[in-house]
Amino acid sequence: MSRSLPELVIPNPSGSCWTCIDEGLAICDRKLPACSRCLAEKRHCAGYHVRLCVLARPKHVYRRPSAPSTVSSLGLPPKEDRLLRHFTNNIARVIIAVDYDGNGYRRLAAIALADDALLNALLALSASHLNRSQKRTDNTPRLYLRQALQHLQTRLQKPAQSRSELTITTMWILLLFELWEDGREWKRHYDGILAWIRGRDADGSMDGFLTSAVAASALQVLLHSSGATREQSFRFLDSVAMQCQEGTIDVIIGCSLDTHKLIMEAAHLHEKMRLAKVTREEKLLQRAYHESVELQSRIRTAHTPLVTRFSLLAYSRSQSALSPADRLEEASVHEAARAAADIFRLALQVYVYRIAHEPTTDCPTEIQDVINSAFERLALVPDTVGPGVFLGWALVVLGSEIDALDRREHIKRRLQSLTLLALNQGLLGLRVLKEVWRRRDARVTGRGIKKCRWQEVMEDLGIDLALV
Repeated sequence: MSRSLPELVIPNPSGSCWTCIDEGLAICDRKLPACSRCLAEKRHCAGYHVRLCVLARPKHVYRRPSAPSTVSSLGLPPKEDRLLRHFTNNIARVIIAVDYDGNGYRRLAAIALADDALLNALLALSASHLNRSQKRTDNTPRLYLRQALQHLQTRLQKPAQSRSELTITTMWILLLFELWEDGREWKRHYDGILAWIRGRDADGSMDGFLTSAVAASALQVLLHSSGATREQSFRFLDSVAMQCQEGTIDVIIGCSLDTHKLIMEAAHLHEKMRLAKVTREEKLLQRAYHESVELQSRIRTAHTPLVTRFSLLAYSRSQSALSPADRLEEASVHEAARAAADIFRLALQVYVYRIAHEPTTDCPTEIQDVINSAFERLALVPDTVGPGVFLGWALVVLGSEIDALDRREHIKRRLQSLTLLALNQGLLGLRVLKEVWRRRDARVTGRGIKKCRWQEVMEDLGIDLALV
């Protein structure tokens, strides 16, 4: 089993074109659009950019075209080359809270060149994203999805291949695809991922990026789902080592690692309160209520420090600080990440308050102050590319408590901005909030709609999971 994902790019320190480098020529004048030597000899100039590290060529999905001009530098036909580069250059930036050096999503492209299942999964995800961003519909994503599933099925039938981390990586990308397509198959892939983890060698460790990605999904399940899926997520998160260093922010979804632990406690409390209400046990209700007060107090004091470290997650055994990919924007990235992490924490405090109090109960001054603080911090997260991408759940939780039209409009515009990135959670969050607001307003006018919780609205609308 592999222990880490390989590096994606080969640097070009000399600055010469790759054609001259490949042929061992020391002289290259580095002119654009092509060097003089290549022009004089009427040969293709491969350019000066960094190169993707090609591990191997896919064996089954594509045949190498006979005409060399139709093959890209990745060894793929132009259409697939464009899709894979779209994933690497664009999608990898917008599906992570902090784009860091060695971004695991970008490194997947190099791995996919050696594996048909993962390659087709990435192509399906990329084609799906392009369809939404260009407001078009075609069957391309589903065609790649079908091939990915066929190759994945073949892998699962071979014990050695099924235990490879390529298998869980493919399932992870397919899970993202289903969430983006608003499909219902995400649970199938999620259950498969957890089953793969349970079945791995007892002493085997998983790549840190993959562990972080799966843990991020498990945390989202705790916030959105219930029943068996939630229980499996509890077991997975309990099974991994949690090492939390003060001031560390997770680069995957952008909340503090302290908040990860608090999310787990909040989800446990939610289950206790639900059971107490079903059984109508007064002692259980009182105990859950007191636990909610104590948990709110700990959430309130878990501020994100001014000195911030970025890490993959608290769930891998080795911890190392990560650096933002854009050095010129590093200071603003730190500021936005701290603000976003705090917004997530403040929304969690409101979430825990509502575990113990019905939505018909007006928020006390303390919770109103929490909401005000969250709005102040929103001004420090100006863009959607970066930490703001994963605030969908927090915006829904905060927005569910708001009646003022100007603040509703603010929340609405923040969620709409996510649609500019062709991501699904903005649209889903808007659908949930619009229905919450409709029910809240109806309650004020005396029409007596009882089911005003955002969780109840999600269930009524058939929306599952993808708000974060």
